[in-house]
Amino acid sequence: MIISYQEYTGELNRQDAYSYLEECLRTEQTLDNLFSESERRKALDRKLDILWEKPQQMACALPNEQIGLECVQAYISNMSAATSLEELDEMDGVTLPENLMSEPTSEWTAPKWAKAGDISFFMHSKKAGRTIAGLRAKVNRERNTLSVEDFRRYISYLDRAAEIHARYGGKIFAVGRVSGSPKYIGPKDASDDVFHWKSRNYSRIDNIQVLDHPLDLAVFREYIRLSPGGATTPLFNTVFDQLRRDIGMANDLPWYVRSATSKPIPLRWINDKNWIALANDYRRCFILEQQFRQFYIDYFIKSIGDRKKFYTECRCQRSDINDSFMDYVMLFDGKYLPVEVKLSVAAERNIVGQVSKYVYNSKVFLTLNESRPVTSEAFHPGKVLLIDTDKLYLFDKSTDTVDELCNLDRITSFRDLDMVKALIRKTL
Repeated sequence: MIISYQEYTGELNRQDAYSYLEECLRTEQTLDNLFSESERRKALDRKLDILWEKPQQMACALPNEQIGLECVQAYISNMSAATSLEELDEMDGVTLPENLMSEPTSEWTAPKWAKAGDISFFMHSKKAGRTIAGLRAKVNRERNTLSVEDFRRYISYLDRAAEIHARYGGKIFAVGRVSGSPKYIGPKDASDDVFHWKSRNYSRIDNIQVLDHPLDLAVFREYIRLSPGGATTPLFNTVFDQLRRDIGMANDLPWYVRSATSKPIPLRWINDKNWIALANDYRRCFILEQQFRQFYIDYFIKSIGDRKKFYTECRCQRSDINDSFMDYVMLFDGKYLPVEVKLSVAAERNIVGQVSKYVYNSKVFLTLNESRPVTSEAFHPGKVLLIDTDKLYLFDKSTDTVDELCNLDRITSFRDLDMVKALIRKTL
């Protein structure tokens, strides 16, 4: 994707210029054809004289590690240890690190925002040592209530867990590549809902490589603060680069780590004229729903609605449930249409139950101080538009189904928005 100089606002630094040139290199365009003489003078004033050289000639000016790299997100997946006897039984005698290292492919917990191509660095929690010791103490306390066979089985497992923790505890010991967006997988039954980790979002991880020399927390704790309340820690920009360098000092990194970069999203450059082209390049990199709303959804709704004005966080009332809040409400084909935004619809628990609250409401307050709420007659009956960072969907209450309308990758120009409006209109 090449965007014109006019679409950059404010001061540019040399790293921004590198990012721009990188795109030119990929498309083999020359910047001579993209700038007028007046624009070149503006670039000169900002001391960005490199911008109108032919990309082939400027390759030497770019940092080698930034040329032709795949832009991904990365995170540390920090696994602990079994915390109860029920978990020991469910894990069938295999520790979490052993489970991960047994095959090159695995289903593993992942953040909702993870996408195909993203990178997971696997770490065994340093605190897991205390967890293992605590569970051993519990087994010893309850020895008289356990069968001899169960006691020996638990102690054998905990001995092995302690050995594995001594080797990998507090270290990044493996790396893998996400091969698909996470999906919510609920418990099969009540007995299946016993694990200490709260996430039920799983993704397929491929090309798992165990590191010959795990990287100790002492090496990277100065520039990475592990998430205290969660199993995943996002790695942004230079943090990813530094961690890759540190791991690569003693390990042969897999190709997908060597060929990846985690660049910042150029949010400050997005505007009404370039949002489709620019946001599409970074749409899957949003890890916060608020980012996705502000820099994609707001523009999207303004572009497909009957008018540019839309409403957010609209309170709705229904006699059978507590008040709920719609993410957005827009006017479409003369009637209001609720819009629900998610990072990943597939990773949501009971998405049908969530959006069912937004249909057939007796009152909807479009603004915070609204004195005259609108009623359900003003809305498209039983319909909710759903958007995540991959696709556009429509919920139909009459069938309690969420149907895919289109992949957002198909929206590459403002003309494509007419296609989107036609698809929505056909299903209402």
